Amino acid sequence: MAHQRNRLTPLSARKIALIGLLLLPSCGALQLPFGGKDKKEEQAKQPKKESYLDKGPTTGVDLGAGSVTMLEALQIEKKKVQNLQARVRDLEEQLKQCHFRLADAEKKNRETSSNLLSTEATRKALAEKLFDREARILNLSLEKVRLEQELLQMKISLEEKKLAETSSTPAGAGKE
Repeated sequence: MAHQRNRLTPLSARKIALIGLLLLPSCGALQLPFGGKDKKEEQAKQPKKESYLDKGPTTGVDLGAGSVTMLEALQIEKKKVQNLQARVRDLEEQLKQCHFRLADAEKKNRETSSNLLSTEATRKALAEKLFDREARILNLSLEKVRLEQELLQMKISLEEKKLAETSSTPAGAGKE
């Protein structure tokens, strides 16, 4: 059995050593004491990396004039959405103002209608009073004309009596 343990061939030992060397840097086991501090300081000094959506792909592909990347198109669409949302908020505010104005107008309309109804009732009452007064004035005018006619009839009768008295007396009798 001792013979089987030592069965590794020089080729397989090289493979294992090569694999081990390749794995050491990826595991972080190989850190040299002279370069570790500088790398940490350099990493701290470097600006924070932007995310893919902030920075976009760095493929270096020239899309041509007027072409945009998908990231730029996304950002443009997001700006459009923000603008539309702001427009919606403005329109909603305008709608609220219109509702307030409409409510005020309806309130004023109700008040005006109420005032109009009371004014119409007052107008009708005044029209009836005016009609009654005009009828009374007309009746009084008719009564006045009738009384004036009676007065004139009386004056005519008086004058006829005076005329009859003066014609019945002899003309010479008054000269004596």
